[in-house]
Amino acid sequence: MELLNKDVILHLCSYLDLETLINIAEVYPDMQSEIFRMLKRKVFAFKLVGSATIPQEVEEILGLMTTARLSLKYESLIEGRKVLQWVSFNPGTILNIRQRYDYDHIRLQPDYDQVVPETRDLQIPPSKLASIKHLSFGGDIAPNELATLLHSSIPILSLQCDYELKEYFAIVQEYMRNFLEGRSTQERCIIYACRELLQCVFESIAGDGEHIIVNGSRQVRLVYPQAVLYLLFEQKNQSW
Repeated sequence: MELLNKDVILHLCSYLDLETLINIAEVYPDMQSEIFRMLKRKVFAFKLVGSATIPQEVEEILGLMTTARLSLKYESLIEGRKVLQWVSFNPGTILNIRQRYDYDHIRLQPDYDQVVPETRDLQIPPSKLASIKHLSFGGDIAPNELATLLHSSIPILSLQCDYELKEYFAIVQEYMRNFLEGRSTQERCIIYACRELLQCVFESIAGDGEHIIVNGSRQVRLVYPQAVLYLLFEQKNQSW
């Protein structure tokens, strides 16, 4: 590696993952600013398993990152929230978040006793929501997080609520009314949650036994693909 010239090293950096970029920057400190510029042009994927924590040196690098596409999987709310706080988003960012517990490790986590409180700090900083174009978010979404995301200006949402919380009912019901009446800015939204909850929400507005409700260009459908059930909100004049 020491024999490679600067241009070759920078060319190789454009194909490397975050960990390798950090290691190369340590070997070539005089090139750090140019190497870290790569962080503004890459698509990144993070996976934090079990009780894994982010090292301090990586925390500093995350603060330099700007991306238009990020895929993040984590088990610890604390560590996952760190990534979302530090990484900057370009306008129009596509963000894919999956917070899933590995139950062999869950009880070792410092936030285990607060798995899904009614309210908590948002995992995505509110100041960054305006930069997101498409958000796919699955996991233990707290009720206040669900309400905030549904009231945001993110054009395309896909939300999967893994837990059965009674607080979801009023939030999704209000959103359904707002969407049909044009008081929601989303172009398209999919909500996955408890089957009974979604069916009760939908039928409370559309009527028993109904599967679709339309108001002008807006429609909401209760969809049953195989064993899964979800609510689909969309504007008919939009295309994806």
